[in-house]
Amino acid sequence: MSKEQEALAAFLDAVDAGVAQARRILGEKSEGKSSQQGFTYDPARIQWRRADGPRGAYEKAEDPHNPEFQKLVKDLQAHNGSFTRDGLYYWLFTDAEVVGRKKTKTA
Repeated sequence: MSKEQEALAAFLDAVDAGVAQARRILGEKSEGKSSQQGFTYDPARIQWRRADGPRGAYEKAEDPHNPEFQKLVKDLQAHNGSFTRDGLYYWLFTDAEVVGRKKTKTA
């Protein structure tokens, strides 16, 4: 991958994270209630890898063949792309193939 492609990928990741953050801020109350109940998957069974973004370190997953990951993606889509669970903020990148997560500031 060229430096230009890496820079573009980093920029797009930052835009995705910014959009997810804005959605979280705008819909925090309604999403917070529904995102704490009814989970049928275990995020610990998803392979996460460390990544760095413009707002610091986070974890990301790209595991389309894992049923746990597929359920997480569907749940994120049902919650407009983001929610908070067990002290972690989860968001779906715009390509719907990558999920990011990061500890919340209060966790």
